[in-house]
This record gives sequence, C-alpha cells and structure tokens, in this order.
Amino acid sequence: MALTNRPGAALATLALALAPVAIFASKGTVVILAVTGLVLALSQAQRRNALQALATPLSLALVAFLLWAALSSAWAPDPMRSITLVARCTLLFAAGLVCVTAAARMTLSERQVAVCGVALGGAIMLLLLAIETVSDAALTRLVRGMDMETLIARKNGAPLSYGATLLTVFCWPALLAVARLKGHRLALLLFLPIPLVLGFQWITASTVAIGFGMAVFLLVYAWPRTTLGLLFGAFAVSIIAAPLLPPILASTANIEANAEYLPLSWQHRIEIWQFAAEKAAERPLAGWGFDATRVLGRIAESEIFSGGTLALHPHNLSLQLWIELGGIGALLVVGFGFLLFRWLWRNSDDRATAATAAATLTCYLVYAQISRGAWQNWWLATAWLLAVVLLVVAPFRPAGRVNEPSLWRSTA
Repeated sequence: MALTNRPGAALATLALALAPVAIFASKGTVVILAVTGLVLALSQAQRRNALQALATPLSLALVAFLLWAALSSAWAPDPMRSITLVARCTLLFAAGLVCVTAAARMTLSERQVAVCGVALGGAIMLLLLAIETVSDAALTRLVRGMDMETLIARKNGAPLSYGATLLTVFCWPALLAVARLKGHRLALLLFLPIPLVLGFQWITASTVAIGFGMAVFLLVYAWPRTTLGLLFGAFAVSIIAAPLLPPILASTANIEANAEYLPLSWQHRIEIWQFAAEKAAERPLAGWGFDATRVLGRIAESEIFSGGTLALHPHNLSLQLWIELGGIGALLVVGFGFLLFRWLWRNSDDRATAATAAATLTCYLVYAQISRGAWQNWWLATAWLLAVVLLVVAPFRPAGRVNEPSLWRSTA
C-alpha cells in the first residue's frame, strides 16, 4: 500500500479524516487511530521502530499502568468487563505507539506533507463546527436523520459537545502547523473565532478549557521552564490530593445550603465527587478495581441533592484513578506525568512548540477533570492522536537522515 511507505501522507490523511469525524461522529477517533496504526504497521520498518520505542521511559510507564489495571481486574466488581477494557486500552496503546513513532521518525519531506494535513484538517474542523453552531446542527441532523429535539435528547442537551471538545484540544497543534507554513499572523487570525464558536456551545467546559489553554500558552511562551515546573506541580497535587478536596469544598463552601444556585450539572458533579471520595477512602491503596465506577454507580443511592448517582464515571480523572486503582494507580499516573513534563522542559528551547504542547495538554486535562471519563475509548484515542499531531508539528531538524524527537527515542 502506498500509505504504508509514506508516513507523512498517512498522517496527513489521519488529520484530514479527523475533521468531519470530530463534528459528526466523534467516537470515530478510535477507528482513525486503529486504521492508521494498522496501515503503518504493514511496514516492517515501522513495526521495528515501534518495538524499539517500547524501551522508552514513557512507554514503560504506560505498560506498568496497563499491568496494574489488569491486575486490579481480579478484585473489580465485574472482572470480565474490566479485563476486556484493559485489552481494548492495550490495543489502543499498540496502534498509538506505531503512529507516534512514525510521526517522530519521518523524513523532512514526509513531515512537510503531514504538517499541511494537520493545518488543513484543523481549519476544516473549525469551519464545520462554526457552520453547525450557527445552523443549529443542521448537517448533524441531516447526517443522523433526526430532528433537533431528538438530537438534543440523544446528546443530553449538548448536541455539539464532542465536536467542541475535539476542536478545543486539536486547535493548538493545527494553529502551530499554520504558523509553520504561513506565519504566525495567519495562525492568530484563525485562532480569533475559536473562543467565540466555543462560547456559543451549550456546555461551559469548552469555554473553561480554552481559557486555561490560552493562559498556559502565553505563560509557557514567556517563561517556559518555570511555568512547566509549576504546571507539573499543579498536576501532581490535583492527582495526589483529589480524595481530600470534595469534603473540604463541601464543608467550607456550604454546598448543600447553596445548591439551588448551581446549575444542575454542577450539582451532580459535586454529588458524585463527594461519593467517589468516600468510596476511595474505603480502599485507598489498591482501589475497587479497573472500571469499578460503572458498577458502583448502578448500585449506589444518592444522598445529597441532585438525585443522580455515580453514573458511568465520576467526571474527574483524579477521583476515578483513586476509586478504581487506588494510591498505586495515582502514583503511576503522576510518574507518567513527570516523564512527560520533563520531556517538555528539556525541549522548551523552542517556545512555540513547548507552549502549544502545554496548552493542548492543559485543555485535555481540564476536560478530564470536569467532564470526560478516563477510560472512554474515544477519549484515550484522542490522547494518542494529539501526541501524533504534536510530534508532526515539532521543529524541523533537517540535519541527519530523520527527525527523531527524544520523546520516543529508544534507550537501548
């Protein structure tokens, strides 16, 4: 196959396909990652590179996490479901590793093709979401064959929330791709409508995420190493101290007395965060088992104010880690975060790349902490796709045969 030996064309195709999928079928991120990984894996060279990348610290950290998740399935409420989810996460890991190593090891000419695809894909994604926003999701209703009332019911009152989520996280590498090709002025011009489009969405998470992303981008660009160090500290504290925060907030803010002034979605979040913290405290070391929140949510009774339960996940990455994988799982994720931030810190000489990666990571984590389930397959696939496009837009390094950022360089 032509794309097998043309990683730049394969990854450009990935970026272009992501634009309509993000708006009309966001869970298709799994399909995009799987198909691209499979196509690239048909090349012996790509398979060899991926196997070599298993020796990198980041890969080893992810393998350790998957092993702990698999082990915890033994005491999960539904062991077969848990181990099946571990298997799916492992397949995503395999496909993602093939894609990121291909992105990291491309020749300069292949990288230029991929950068063009990332820039164009980002522009198309923005255009499609803007059209859907001003037309009350006309194209989505046409594609799905349903009226607006049905679409709103199916999407829990936010018909474009997934598309907004993906635009929020993917806009940063896409804008850097535009800057690489056409200059920073055009990139800034394309950025200006993004907060406006996101501000018209039916959920506040996108507005919060893009706001944090903008702040982090500017701070990292101005003071890269200092800001990255502070960001890792905030990340580590948000993971380690997560079980302590809901009880503190509930007691200091007098949540129950002021519940009526909060939107229903936030009432529900506060409720499930308190419940998750209580369950995490019962098994602080090893947790209740991988994906246990799905079962715990079905059997729990709500005791605060919104009438909901834990549902499928606690809408908080940190609490989901603690309730399912305990302190061991939380420490593994902090260790992975340390390796990731260390790589960013060491490569902060290119401020645009460091700021773009930090803003992307910040937006992803904002959603992870207030909105998305940690192990949703489309959300994990999104993380891998973000790693791919960020490596695509990394600085061009024409010296030598390939451009291989140290993130995926083998230690062997």
